[in-house]
Amino acid sequence: MEKQTMDKSKQAFHKLKQAFRKPPTPKQAFPKPTKSKKFFRKHKQSFRKRSNPIGPRDPIFFGNLRLLFRFISEQGKILPRRVTRLTLKQQRKITLSIKQARILALLPFLNSEKNKVRKKQFKENKVRKDNERKFKKGKLAPWNRKNKSTKDPKNRGYTQDKNRRYTQDKNRRYTQDKNRGYTQDRKNESNPSNSNGN
Repeated sequence: MEKQTMDKSKQAFHKLKQAFRKPPTPKQAFPKPTKSKKFFRKHKQSFRKRSNPIGPRDPIFFGNLRLLFRFISEQGKILPRRVTRLTLKQQRKITLSIKQARILALLPFLNSEKNKVRKKQFKENKVRKDNERKFKKGKLAPWNRKNKSTKDPKNRGYTQDKNRRYTQDKNRRYTQDKNRGYTQDRKNESNPSNSNGN
């Protein structure tokens, strides 16, 4: 009896489930046009191989200056790899060959025009500093002291005083020596016994 009662309850539950089901959708009178499934492929960019700036017959070494000048900027610096578009090995070889050429004085370290301008500026600054030292109060440039010590009006008085003192000292010594000799001669004349040896 118990089994029959359980079966009845299950049947009632299934009936309820069927009642809650969604009603079937009615078929549309005008069906939608079906889209054809086409795959839109993106066009691949044409891979263009970069032309190598160094030819196969161009040897990379310090003597090939025609090739090395192509990889040096206007300032005389080595161009980077993103500008030259070389491979890593080629860039290394070129940098080494440029450095060797610089050491052997085949290439300048910097551009000659800029070096000339820098040298001119350096000379002008040096002349200005020397002139500033020369016209300072009571001071002369060290290279200018020996030659212009007598010509300088400030040093004239010093040299004149020095010469005066020197002459005065010389005259004093001369007069002192003269007086001493005169006094000694007078003493000898006054004491003839001393001169005879008695």
